[in-house]
Amino acid sequence: MIEQEKVWIEQIQKGDLEAFRKLMVRYQERLYALIYDFVGNPQDAEDVLQESFVKIFFGLKHFRGESSLATWMYRITVNACLDFLRGQKKGKRMVDWETHRQDAEIRT
Repeated sequence: MIEQEKVWIEQIQKGDLEAFRKLMVRYQERLYALIYDFVGNPQDAEDVLQESFVKIFFGLKHFRGESSLATWMYRITVNACLDFLRGQKKGKRMVDWETHRQDAEIRT
């Protein structure tokens, strides 16, 4: 993991939203391209990207650096894509930000 990312992770774990914004800027194009390959639709790709960043934000609280940050984020994003595609098959809609926030608070 590069040093700047280590600093951002520490800052994010302390609640620094600006550090998270910087992390998003660094990775959003790569993650969007990955998601678009899965879902094939720009609007759905944007939705899954947002969903991925929500999961990444809350997951960073527990990130220990056992893998590279990029690999960890990639895995979360792939899982978000698979969740989205499963939801499409079942006719379900994606969960919104508020639901994720509440779920994360309950688990902590």
